[in-house]
Amino acid sequence: MDILTAVITVITVISAHAGALLALWLRLRWQVRHARIQGRYLVRLVQMVAGHGQLEWGEEHGKAHRLTMTLTYAPRADTAP
Repeated sequence: MDILTAVITVITVISAHAGALLALWLRLRWQVRHARIQGRYLVRLVQMVAGHGQLEWGEEHGKAHRLTMTLTYAPRADTAP
C-alpha cells in the first residue's frame, strides 16, 4: 500500500465519521427545538384554561410519541347572562 492510498483511506474514514456525527447533531438539535415549541404551546394552553376549566393530558413514549389532551371548559360564573 503506497502513501497516497493510505492518506485517501484515512481521509475517507474521517469524513464518513464527521458526516455521521453532523447528522446526529442536526437530528438532536431538531428534537430539542421541537420539544421546546411543544412545551411553550402546552404552557400557553394551560394559562388560557387556568381557573376556568380542567385540562388532562398524558404522554406515551414508544415507537411513536403520542400526546393526548382532554379539555373540559366551564364558563366563568361572572360572565353568565
